Amino acid sequence: ALDCTVRVWTRSVDPAGGEGGELTCEIQRFQKPVRVALFTPDGRSLLVGGGDRVLSLWDAENGTNVRTFGGWLS
Repeated sequence: ALDCTVRVWTRSVDPAGGEGGELTCEIQRFQKPVRVALFTPDGRSLLVGGGDRVLSLWDAENGTNVRTFGGWLS
């Protein structure tokens, strides 16, 4: 997001065709806009990278930083 925040939502589909969800986690600890966010295969963690050239691994349920990886060059 342009406000440097990652928001994790649940997704629910109503049998009548409607969609909805709930905000489960909001992470506001980024210095520059986020460019990529990928869930791990089990859906429990989120890998986030952005304009600050840092990759960080987050717990997708509670927004806790699990690990930060140093900046990359390109």
